[in-house]
Amino acid sequence: MVISGTPRPTTFAVSAGNILDLAPQGGPDAIREVFTFFNREFPRQARYDSVFVLEGLTDAVALTALGEDVANPGLAVETVYLLRAGSDALEITTRLFNRSTEPVSEFALGDAIQWGTAEPFAPGPGFELQGTDLEIPFLTAGFQGVAYLWDSPGGSLRGPHGPGWSDPVIRTVTLAPGDTTSYVRRLGVFAHPHDAIRAGWESSGVRPGVYHVLIQDPRGFPVQGARVEAVSATGTVLAWDLTGPEGEGWLFTPPGDHTIRVTHPERGSAAHPRIGAEVGETQTVHLRLGAPGRMVLQSHGSVPARWELHSERHSRTRFHAGQSDTLLLPAGTYRVAAMRGPDSPVWSREVTVEAGGTVVVEAAIEPSLLPPGWISADLHVHSFPSADSNVLPGERLRAAPALGIDWFANTEHRVAANWDTLGAIPGVELAFAGGHLSAFPVTAGTEAFADAGPGTELGGLLSRIREREPRAVLMLNHPRSGGDGYFDAVEFNPETLEARSSDWEDFDVLEVGNGARPAGTERAFADWMALLGTGKRILGVGGSDSHTLEGGGFGLPRTYVHCGPSRPETPEAFARLVLQGNLFVSNGPLIEFELAGASPGQTREVSPGAASGHVRVLAAPHVDVARVVVVVNGKTDAIYPVRGRGAVRFDQQIDVHVKGSSFVLIRAEGDEPLEYAAPPGIVDNFRRPLAFTNPIWLEIPRA
Repeated sequence: MVISGTPRPTTFAVSAGNILDLAPQGGPDAIREVFTFFNREFPRQARYDSVFVLEGLTDAVALTALGEDVANPGLAVETVYLLRAGSDALEITTRLFNRSTEPVSEFALGDAIQWGTAEPFAPGPGFELQGTDLEIPFLTAGFQGVAYLWDSPGGSLRGPHGPGWSDPVIRTVTLAPGDTTSYVRRLGVFAHPHDAIRAGWESSGVRPGVYHVLIQDPRGFPVQGARVEAVSATGTVLAWDLTGPEGEGWLFTPPGDHTIRVTHPERGSAAHPRIGAEVGETQTVHLRLGAPGRMVLQSHGSVPARWELHSERHSRTRFHAGQSDTLLLPAGTYRVAAMRGPDSPVWSREVTVEAGGTVVVEAAIEPSLLPPGWISADLHVHSFPSADSNVLPGERLRAAPALGIDWFANTEHRVAANWDTLGAIPGVELAFAGGHLSAFPVTAGTEAFADAGPGTELGGLLSRIREREPRAVLMLNHPRSGGDGYFDAVEFNPETLEARSSDWEDFDVLEVGNGARPAGTERAFADWMALLGTGKRILGVGGSDSHTLEGGGFGLPRTYVHCGPSRPETPEAFARLVLQGNLFVSNGPLIEFELAGASPGQTREVSPGAASGHVRVLAAPHVDVARVVVVVNGKTDAIYPVRGRGAVRFDQQIDVHVKGSSFVLIRAEGDEPLEYAAPPGIVDNFRRPLAFTNPIWLEIPRA
């Protein structure tokens, strides 16, 4: 057990006194961090100012952390961590005392768990926890050689879950002035998943039945690394385990009838239907899995690519640099697709793999439609240095060229990550009061950003970063994402320009498109138009906010940057190109735009009347483009319908009539969902094809 003794800027925790590591004797640690989670407001938590060892215990060790609610100093917090001799679980008790003169009403008490490399599971949703907020009896999580249990003795858990994190809430309380309350939970650590599951059911007051599951291949040899699950009659997953060297797993479930299911990434799946478990009894179940087949992936010219393989029951994603890649797969028929990103055509075929056989798949991957002089970038990316991402740097670096991404910003949470590799931009993402801000490229170490946190005001943060990193691009992230969207937090009204705060004047670019929060895109676009209407020269960009490599997120949307004949060789050179403003954001359509001899980011003096320009839109065959929209001063000025699926969708002159100084930009919009491969396919987080340029400013000189 490791409890932080000093603040750690690489985590979401704002102080010392929180769980950093927990491992079984002689086993690995997988968990990243655990800290309190108050009122369902992430990252609202306890800020501890002292951590000390409790003396005088003979059969246990204990640490106490003292502090207060980060958002309400009138709420005192004490957390005690107790580890008894011989126990598998760390007992955590948090007490809160309302020392203020105001009541605290309907206050949720819970914890924020960053699972690290462990995969979370709960009875009911099973491993499909992401996006849920259900009442569950307990949580477990497993990784190679370690399994965790999180529960509250005698109670249940409820709270949101995301990729690699859970925020379980124990209960909700109301505290009058002078009132005290507490909540208790346990973090158990075991060598095997079935031990964590058994302890969870027993803690919930359930005496489980037992299934002893034996998995073999067609020749009768044991199969290691298969996932076995017990599924109830209503389809909920109640228990799981991984088979060991002898091919055996153990399932502890409440009494009743269950289907025993087994899956293996290379051998497929099998099931034993409707078998009963009784309290104190052990049922033995034998299941066999087939032999794997081999699929060899190759591309003409050894082109880097992303490969997607989908069958009725199995899916696989691979990123590789173009060399031959051999996969072991369950036998079956697969839809195989190879792609390099939204600006490239998709190659796809139906391929059958026989058990024990080998099939070679060679793809003719067509080049990107992106015109010369442009590069593609993802300006918001997270990897393992971020507490909520498990993507290793090497995996991210391998995926980028396969997706046609030339540059990406390592905007890690509170970590200044510099991989010193061409294409990877050292950056940082910092939380402040109401939102998130990114800076890239940065040269300072992580300690330079340790003073940022949920209580930091944006204006002061902008000033400090400008002083420390004068050449960095400052980006206001996902402004319309709700809890961590700054324009939501300050109640910015784009119609009236009113807000509860205007402490945000000095950022360079606004993340209009965010792949992880697609619902806020159009609202952020309206905010951007309103800010441009005040005369601010803020640039609009897009980033994926990718924390994983699954689901098609990395590089969607992306920002295309005009570089001319010379591609940038350093992050600083790339940043200078971004600030020049010749950019467009897209998840598919490609736009070239010129008006009055100027490109996006530039200003031209014109006379009142018509200003002539040219718009060209290109798109890969799988990308729908239904219309081209001319936007003048934030309002739709003209709409041009688009038909056909050729590479060039629109290529014509436009005239814009201006009476006064104006800004003009172009949108390309589609109606059909952006699917890359089917079934089931990858649907981009933007849902529909969308691209938009940055403005060209037209100035009419005063007489």
